[in-house]
Amino acid sequence: MTTIGKKVDTINQHINKVLENAPNQLKVSVNVNDADWQKIQELFAKERQWMTSQMQIHIREVNSMFADERKKVRERYKEYDGCYLGHYAQWFFWFFFTIGIFVVAGAKQLITMSYSVSDNISAVYNFFAAFLRSILIRRSLLILLLAS
Repeated sequence: MTTIGKKVDTINQHINKVLENAPNQLKVSVNVNDADWQKIQELFAKERQWMTSQMQIHIREVNSMFADERKKVRERYKEYDGCYLGHYAQWFFWFFFTIGIFVVAGAKQLITMSYSVSDNISAVYNFFAAFLRSILIRRSLLILLLAS
């Protein structure tokens, strides 16, 4: 363990020495005459001009894409005279469709049920009696299971 620690320490010392000498070793000075400096500036100007022209071309392409998309959307919804009614038409349809289902179901129920009130009352009484019996049976079974 101590040999590994010593090796790591020596590596860190070498790195510290390199970093101390690095600023002196990395200093670079260049002498450029005026004609070459002028050519460098012209090249930078041409590069900047080319870059701005490419950006303008790209912006024009994106703007034309947006304009084409707007035209497609306008053509898609042209039959509505600029007003998209699909959402409202869908809600209108579903509202009256569900009302119609309930009306048809209610009419069927009225046609098939007997008009005797006493028969209906006895049917409701029998339903609730069976329901309460099933609850009591379940409760007694639960009590028996818990007791054993």
